[in-house]
Amino acid sequence: MRVYAILRKNDFSPNHVNNDTAIFQAVIGLLEKEGVNITQVTEDDFLSLKGYQKEPIITMEDPKH
Repeated sequence: MRVYAILRKNDFSPNHVNNDTAIFQAVIGLLEKEGVNITQVTEDDFLSLKGYQKEPIITMEDPKH
């Protein structure tokens, strides 16, 4: 199974870029250990992705927004 991991723009992690990146990379690492094929892309790259077949995605979304 392929899962797209969409990396959040640094603008959305003010003063927490390193922490957010570490958390997201840890989650990706755990999923990969379970055999999940992760493709990391930026938000802009994902929006312009050709051939996307509605594979699952993970993001660092803030549930308050």
